[in-house]
Amino acid sequence: MRRVLVVADTPRVTAVIGNALARRGDEVVIETDRDLLEAVTRTDPDVVALVDDVIDRNGLEAIDRMLSAAPTPTLVVASSVDPAVDAEFDGLAHGAVDFLRKPDALETSLSTFVDEFESCIDELADVDVSSLAVAQTTASARSIRAAQSRGATAGSDAVATASAVAVPTTSDRARHSGECDLESIDDPTTTPAVRTRTPTEPPTVVVGASTGGPKLVERLLERLPIALEARVFVVQHMPAPFTPRFAARLDAISEYAVREPTDGDVVRPGTAVVAPGGTHLGVTSDADGTLRVRFEGSTHRGGARPSIDVTMASLADCVDGPLCGVVLTGMGRDGATGIEAIDAAGGHTIAQDEATSSVFGIPAAAIRTGCVDEVVPAAALAERITTAVTGEHDE
Repeated sequence: MRRVLVVADTPRVTAVIGNALARRGDEVVIETDRDLLEAVTRTDPDVVALVDDVIDRNGLEAIDRMLSAAPTPTLVVASSVDPAVDAEFDGLAHGAVDFLRKPDALETSLSTFVDEFESCIDELADVDVSSLAVAQTTASARSIRAAQSRGATAGSDAVATASAVAVPTTSDRARHSGECDLESIDDPTTTPAVRTRTPTEPPTVVVGASTGGPKLVERLLERLPIALEARVFVVQHMPAPFTPRFAARLDAISEYAVREPTDGDVVRPGTAVVAPGGTHLGVTSDADGTLRVRFEGSTHRGGARPSIDVTMASLADCVDGPLCGVVLTGMGRDGATGIEAIDAAGGHTIAQDEATSSVFGIPAAAIRTGCVDEVVPAAALAERITTAVTGEHDE
């Protein structure tokens, strides 16, 4: 059963929406409180339906506050959007926020409206963690700009927190990917000979990603053969509220048992762990080679927490069996030091290619170290990882 929060002060529309949802078996919570964030925090819904006559500046800022602090898939039902905020409203994260026009004469178009409304709710209920993360960071960035335009202090805690997860704009993506053009990087050998590592342990795979990464990680975990019995570590730059949901989504689509771990958890063959947002995930090894999660301090490294470098370097220190480090799309250079550590320890290293990367910063920074064994398109990642950890390279 889904819980749908309906925030409205229009009795007729509220009754229509509430009855339609109730007939479908959804739990309906009706609120007339115009403090959207407070209502969402108090009721913890799966989907929000915000009903208003006109979305104006106040309504837009209320949605932004909610998406920043308690991101929830949201359907806005309104007669119109104030022209003064129309462009900004259109910029709300698509996929996590949808808009349905409220008919002027509800009685004459009731059936059509209800069908459209139910369809929107169904789509929003299926929104994945990637869209919610984008919604939060987009709203946070907008909130920062609004605060700055009102003369807010740039060093406030709220602004600092939102800045830490700001989503790059299109121009940011172009600039950062341009800084690391493949033309300036020596292409590594695409199918190198495997370095020698003691095959006394099951294989270990560590994947690091940032902007544009969640969908790629999903496809990779979906395709990675369970027959490898690998121990998989995923470090995706993502705020803390989303990593449990991201892990649950990976678990649902992968043959691997995927979870967000707690400190001290054992990572066994055939399982995968997702580094919790806001925490560096290190690893220790027992005398028999069993790997355990070890959470590290709160200091940011390279502006990212969790840090790809921390997890990769930690695994390089304590894994004796086949080890493969993979860096995917993202902004910055987190992962470059980790790739160097895995290379120095005799592991195999892979970077996603530029053509399939949303932002080429992270893979390109790793390639620049000279420690990347293969540059691989997204579609071939699972195959190349499998080849790397089974030692079936061409000599």
